[in-house]
Amino acid sequence: MALPDGNLANADAATLLRLGDRLAAAGDARGAAAMYQRAARQDPGNPDILIKLGDVSWRAGALQQAVAYYDRALALAPEHRDALSRRARSYLIQNEPEEA
Repeated sequence: MALPDGNLANADAATLLRLGDRLAAAGDARGAAAMYQRAARQDPGNPDILIKLGDVSWRAGALQQAVAYYDRALALAPEHRDALSRRARSYLIQNEPEEA
């Protein structure tokens, strides 16, 4: 799913997030990550965007990067269940249960 960058110049974070979701569903992890990154720059206080960046990283096998995104989300929202569970899952997969 190719999206010309110029068409997104005025897109808000919610629009970029939806586009990222569509790209992720279509199997375009790079495109999804790019949209989520842009959304995060526009709305840096939104932990859900960071969780989506973590999920894209996790699916790509970049578990440490995923944990870093989940940690950033938890810094914004310490009780965020999705961030907590995904962070724990990442550590368990890395065979580091004490960190989970």
